[in-house]
Amino acid sequence: MGELLRSVMKIAFDLDDILSSFNQIFVDYHNRHYGTNLTFDDINDFYPPNVYMASEQECLRRIFEFYRTTDCDNLPVESGANELIDDLIKKGHELYVITARDPEISEHTLAWLKKNFDGKFKDVIMTKQFSQELGVNNHYKKSDACKKYGIEVLVEDAIHNAEDVAKEGIKAILITKPWNKKYKPTDPNIIRASNLNEIMRLRIL
Repeated sequence: MGELLRSVMKIAFDLDDILSSFNQIFVDYHNRHYGTNLTFDDINDFYPPNVYMASEQECLRRIFEFYRTTDCDNLPVESGANELIDDLIKKGHELYVITARDPEISEHTLAWLKKNFDGKFKDVIMTKQFSQELGVNNHYKKSDACKKYGIEVLVEDAIHNAEDVAKEGIKAILITKPWNKKYKPTDPNIIRASNLNEIMRLRIL
């Protein structure tokens, strides 16, 4: 490990399930409001309809409904996130957030980041990959954001985003989650880590 170490790097973090414990709280919210009996470990597919047994449009409606709740405003910070972010800042790295969230909910997103990571990220980029506007091609890929901002490393949980940046020569650290744990990366630009604490413990960054 330690192969990513540089004097100074531009490093980006995904938001949901990397900085915030999004799905752990959303699945509890969904159980309360929609009568399901799911656990976090049941989220073994990144595509919500395969987990919640509803149409894509309905799943998006429920998720965007959740975005505007106090549950979402008070999402817990993922274990190890504060320590890792502080360590990287201390080392002089420049940090960004690249999230698939829609700018439509930017007020909620930025408020959460300010409350939990005030002043620690140089910029927050919302790619709108996760939008209620189905079939409308008005989003862009995380690799495009990385290239635009000169990002060298993306910390991510979604397989398709890790593969997307990796094929552009950008390193991806894929944090293990139920929806990606069976995935075996073949691209050397994708590095697997069990959690954020392991990034520090193994000095991956």
